[in-house]
Amino acid sequence: MKLIIAVADEQTEAKLKEILRKNGNELEAVCRKTDILIDYVEILRPDMIIMDLELTGKFKTAEVTKYFNEVYNIPVVYLINNSAHVKIMNALETNPFGLITDPDDDRQVNFTLELVYNKFSESLHLL
Repeated sequence: MKLIIAVADEQTEAKLKEILRKNGNELEAVCRKTDILIDYVEILRPDMIIMDLELTGKFKTAEVTKYFNEVYNIPVVYLINNSAHVKIMNALETNPFGLITDPDDDRQVNFTLELVYNKFSESLHLL
């Protein structure tokens, strides 16, 4: 079971909890702003972070992603409810480990998270 934290709205939170539970994972904590996420990560040390690009806070998504990559070496997966091409291209510039464009699609969410986790775990073994 993977420990996952998310930055998401209430509707997305409910969807993610259901999808993750079906696949044997748990959404350990959910926050609505990026600045709160930093506190959660420092306490819980998750295996992965899912971050909705629509929600921000005191810190920009790119800053938070860079921080987690450098300080904690935790993979960040972006969630984009509106899969507009410009948003996706901007998101990719911040080097996320994965991208979910449809949180309603159980298969896409599970496949993306498993792929990210496996690739990330594999990269740790190579170090």
